[in-house]
Amino acid sequence: MRPVPAHTSLNLLSDLLESLRRGDLIFSLAYLKIAARTRNTALGVFWNIVGFAFFVFGIAMLWTTVFKLDKGSFLPYVALGYFTFQLANLMMIDAARSISDGGNFALQNRIPLTLLPLVSVAKHCVIALFALPTVMLALVLYPETLSAQALFAIPGLLICILTFAGISISLAIVCVYVADLAEILSSIMRFMFFVTPVIWIAEERSALRPLLLANPLHHAINIVRGPVLGSAEVSLSFAVMAVWLVASWLIAAILYSRLARGVMLRI
Repeated sequence: MRPVPAHTSLNLLSDLLESLRRGDLIFSLAYLKIAARTRNTALGVFWNIVGFAFFVFGIAMLWTTVFKLDKGSFLPYVALGYFTFQLANLMMIDAARSISDGGNFALQNRIPLTLLPLVSVAKHCVIALFALPTVMLALVLYPETLSAQALFAIPGLLICILTFAGISISLAIVCVYVADLAEILSSIMRFMFFVTPVIWIAEERSALRPLLLANPLHHAINIVRGPVLGSAEVSLSFAVMAVWLVASWLIAAILYSRLARGVMLRI
């Protein structure tokens, strides 16, 4: 039986601190993963800007025409909603495969397992930076949509990143035991895109309020989009996401302490 290497302590906090001390490695690996995907293309990493902008402006033009919506309010709504949803969606799906795909790298280079899902988190935070110009452009084009509480979106975004980072570590651990988890998660997130108010307006669907209150992705989006656009129930969404933040890291700590040893034996 292969022993647990010294660089994996089975204590989540200890391994997280060790991983964060190697922040330069985390961001170097994240950038290499981003660059590798678009290495042979004309625009390179800037395809992350083009793809996001094409979807946001395309959906805004189509939806405002078909459903007779006000473009001035709908374009920033979609831009902020899609920005937050994609950050959470891609971060979790990518992180779920991180240890399964990169476990041998961790063993050979004597790094803690937590570093691998953190690379996925960093990767999609960097990709989100490429999406920010489109979000800013949507707000510049329609500045009347800006709320006086817009700066509260910054702590909202930080809460989202920290929450989904905790979830990502749990998914990365469990995926080693359940190989189909990443595909299951990908299917679930495709469905969640349509039941989360990304491209439809929550305030206009009062019949779906119970579903929205039970949907953590709605609350994640609302603590980023809500302060900027002055949406309703932002305080409630902040409270819900605070609970999710604590729960995500507690669950990650429990899973890590109980399953990390088995992970090292399976990769």
